[in-house]
Amino acid sequence: MTSASILFLCICAFVVWVFIYFVRHSESQRFSRRTISIFLTWVLLSGLIGFSGFVKDFSTIPPKFAIIIIPAFTLSFLFSFSRGIKDALHTINPFYLIAFQVFRIAVEIVLWLLYRDNTIPIQMSFEGSNFDILAGITAPFIAYFCFKKKSLPLIIAQIWNYVCLTLLCNIIVIALVSTPTIFRLYMNEPPNTMVANFPYIWLPAFVAPMAMVGHILSLRQLTLLRQNGTQPV
Repeated sequence: MTSASILFLCICAFVVWVFIYFVRHSESQRFSRRTISIFLTWVLLSGLIGFSGFVKDFSTIPPKFAIIIIPAFTLSFLFSFSRGIKDALHTINPFYLIAFQVFRIAVEIVLWLLYRDNTIPIQMSFEGSNFDILAGITAPFIAYFCFKKKSLPLIIAQIWNYVCLTLLCNIIVIALVSTPTIFRLYMNEPPNTMVANFPYIWLPAFVAPMAMVGHILSLRQLTLLRQNGTQPV
């Protein structure tokens, strides 16, 4: 197993732990149990799909890989705007909703290692067109100065979330148009087929969606804070 694979598995374990931590803040025990069960089932199922090699065929229309992308982001959106997680936003410390995005530094290191190993194209690394590492680098500073030191207004955290969502969307689009499908725009080699393999299938299956969820939840929480003029403990 390569160093990139080991680091990526550590990232996945961290993201799973963070998801469970956030969900357990919900006032509804039923929501928590059901959501965690669905999430862990999806992690296991998507991992088995990647391990089986079923989605490695990018020649079909639509690509088989769609069975990972569509459910992952659909479930993420539904979770982000669910009533159960809205209740949790009253008790989750806003510092953690932003600070946890530091994990994206490690994700970018993994992508850089894969690029150096000629597994993915350069545009998917920070040597190319992927600037998502900036989200990870700035996350602890925004969290600290907005919610610990409280020297920056909440509007700064809101702007940061929107900017980092844009960075995330940028690399998602780059990854999609680097795959060997009819949507491919980047013709340099190698194509992006890494995300169809285990364990990297977990990147689109729940790691990237969780980064998106974190921003949406933070924005929802910041809206509540500005309306109420308070901060949860």
